[in-house]
Amino acid sequence: MGIDARHVTKWLRQTEDARIALVDVLQEGEDPESSSEWILLAIPFMPIRPHGIADIDILVAEFCTAVDSMNPRARRSLAELGRRWHVVIDTVVPVDRPCTVKLSEQRPWQDAPSPYLRQEIEVGDASTTHVEIRASDHGVVLDRLRVNDFAGQRVNVKVSDDARETADAIALYADANTSPGVVRVGLRARPRRGYLRPIWWLQLLITMAGATMLCLPGTFVHLAERLLRRSRTLLMASIAALWAVALSRLLLHADVRWAQSAWDWVGDTISRMS
Repeated sequence: MGIDARHVTKWLRQTEDARIALVDVLQEGEDPESSSEWILLAIPFMPIRPHGIADIDILVAEFCTAVDSMNPRARRSLAELGRRWHVVIDTVVPVDRPCTVKLSEQRPWQDAPSPYLRQEIEVGDASTTHVEIRASDHGVVLDRLRVNDFAGQRVNVKVSDDARETADAIALYADANTSPGVVRVGLRARPRRGYLRPIWWLQLLITMAGATMLCLPGTFVHLAERLLRRSRTLLMASIAALWAVALSRLLLHADVRWAQSAWDWVGDTISRMS
């Protein structure tokens, strides 16, 4: 269609007021991936896409006019649609009788292998919201739970009565009448001390060995270097094998990009040593 940077800059400038209006009505801060705040992001996914620059000019102008004429409730709905998926449930509701509709959702641990979990959870679209965060690996401990609004203020949510807060599972109960529409839940995952003790002992032994070598007299060091050459070679081979096993197990379960960086670091280190 012959679109270049000049056209994109013009469209972004035209939609800036509408974008700010959508951000302000939602009061959740800016979102660079929102298709309503950044209408240009939605164009490739539209069922009827514009075929030229003139069509996009018309689309941008009509979008800005529509946002400007919306009341706050409609503007908030549009802002939410650009950030979150809405669910429509097809069910049979009994007449003149209270009923409950339950909806469950499973989410992955984003930004793994980062030890910090952060999720945005909607608690205003239902009368009650139950959130359970669980670690499938029993060698992991969950702690430092924080529930904040988008202004960074702590939100007072209750720990559910039917699930306790344990080392590998945390359950929250939120009431839509006392909680904001969307909250940010964050916590930290850390390995249990039983998994860390072997590493601590190994670090202690290496530190003690280094301190001992520094304290030996110079003449004895030169003599020992000749007499203990075979033992030193065996020790270095054992340490190298230990590191190889540890790195292999770590890289097998690590993020691909992080693993590639780690392998590059190992290769550079070996090159410098040789």
